[in-house]
Amino acid sequence: MTIHFGQIYIQAGKSFPFGHLFQLFLSKRVIELVTPYAKFIKGHGDDYSLMFRISAKWQLAVNEI
Repeated sequence: MTIHFGQIYIQAGKSFPFGHLFQLFLSKRVIELVTPYAKFIKGHGDDYSLMFRISAKWQLAVNEI
């Protein structure tokens, strides 16, 4: 299992204040903390990847997940 974080911005001029090194740090920490669900592994195997896309919007005052 691998977990990746990536940044994509759908609104012009908006950004999120961290770079690729922080994305790598997040990936490593989340992989350390996650225990794969046995039923999922049985059905799909243990060689899979998850990608979380991080974006930003002008109108948000707090984080949205």
